[in-house]
Amino acid sequence: MNFWENVEFELEKQGKYKKELAAAVGINASNFDKGKARNSIPSADKALKIAGFLGVPLENLLELNKTAPSQKTGDHTCVYELEKTLNSLSEEDASHLLYIAKRLADVKSVKK
Repeated sequence: MNFWENVEFELEKQGKYKKELAAAVGINASNFDKGKARNSIPSADKALKIAGFLGVPLENLLELNKTAPSQKTGDHTCVYELEKTLNSLSEEDASHLLYIAKRLADVKSVKK
């Protein structure tokens, strides 16, 4: 994922909007889609303001401390994408998925 995709993920996760962020850091909201399409990174001062607004380390948005987006959680290579997907589901759908995951874990533990 690029910088802007990470920003979008954090916004979704926190229930915030691009417009709020744009106003808080002094950028145009259309910069998100342009930056995402170009795979660009804003200037250092804007990037720091964005990270500050989101309350996350800039390294997380830049993925400096990660080897790949799918490896954000160590050995569980799909957890990051699963979390992103879960955040887009209704509470009811998320609870159904949790039930399935727990059942799968139960089945795997029985097989050992």
